Amino acid sequence: MWHDINWAAAGRLLVGSVFLFSGMAKLLDVPYTADTVHRHLAALPQRPLRPLRLAVYKTPMACLLIAVEIGLGYMVLKNYKPHFALPALMVMTLSFGCLTFYVASRGKLKTCGCVGRVLTLTPWQSFFKNVFLSAVLWALTIQQFIYP
Repeated sequence: MWHDINWAAAGRLLVGSVFLFSGMAKLLDVPYTADTVHRHLAALPQRPLRPLRLAVYKTPMACLLIAVEIGLGYMVLKNYKPHFALPALMVMTLSFGCLTFYVASRGKLKTCGCVGRVLTLTPWQSFFKNVFLSAVLWALTIQQFIYP
């Protein structure tokens, strides 16, 4: 029974659905997403980031994040250009995983905001979600590149 399951399709369905759901949830409340981006940037060490003045660009960064998340989630779900979409999602997931680990280990934020206001996650829950998604993306990438 288990050998009949197409694990690559199941993994793509899982990852694509998570990213589409997350992007759509953020799209429902863009100002909250922009505020979440700002809070995460404010939690980082300020010395190297101070000259960039990133708080001014929090809404455009939130809109770009939403568009990329929805676009890449759809690409993975449809298996469209997987040689681009899977590594891009891997980089995005690892980057946000590092950010949420930093925020969680410092205890600076109580909620992650990574799924908007639809689903409230703590930074540690978000970190472990990113670890799980990274593992699935790694397996999909290996399957795509090594065993096409």
